[in-house]
Amino acid sequence: MVFFELAIVLFFVAFALFLLFKKAFDVYATVISLLMGIFIFKYKGFEWFIVLFSFLVIGMFCTYFGRRIRKKTSAHKTRDFDNVISNGLVAFTSALFNFPYIYLGSISAALADTMSSEIGMLSKKKPVSILNPGKKVSTGANGGVSGLGFFAAGIGSLIIATCAYVFYSSFMSGDLLDIRLKLTICVFLGGIIGTITDSILGEVLENKKKMTNGSVNFISTLIAGLFVHLIMMI
Repeated sequence: MVFFELAIVLFFVAFALFLLFKKAFDVYATVISLLMGIFIFKYKGFEWFIVLFSFLVIGMFCTYFGRRIRKKTSAHKTRDFDNVISNGLVAFTSALFNFPYIYLGSISAALADTMSSEIGMLSKKKPVSILNPGKKVSTGANGGVSGLGFFAAGIGSLIIATCAYVFYSSFMSGDLLDIRLKLTICVFLGGIIGTITDSILGEVLENKKKMTNGSVNFISTLIAGLFVHLIMMI
């Protein structure tokens, strides 16, 4: 068991260094990701950790290869401390205080939004305003959405929802199939809701400099997490 834990930690450290080497994360983002990941693995277990790790791996993959296809466009920069905190604070806090549904919902939203942003920018069609679908906006604009981006958000949500289904026993008591399916559907919807919230806040408030990108990410993941928690409590 000790060897397994050590192997996981070493692998996670190696992956974090890879993120730093590829300039997907800066030094501060790498350190905080390491600390969050090791804490969650040590105190919540492998299943909770693998959900977070899935977000990091898939998010990095989409970011790195998406930017290579776009010829390293400057629309998105290396993810920094603020980005990691804004996307991961809700998940970390919910793990600390043992709120599994908020944890799953927030990570579902974080991955969905990351995939939507990075893959959506590859769309050959101009994105449109989420509040005014008849209005085309520039690629990468806050509040801009595309069919490809929305599809990518759905895939991201589905990935975390699948983790919830597979590892359900670590996040909830009881093994009734209907409750298990309810959790899966809620986590999927949480990711979609978080992505939509992010786009709306981006257009309404971030574009007017009333919110930062970090605060938009934080609120979006929080709303997604609370949605999953509240529905599961009914």
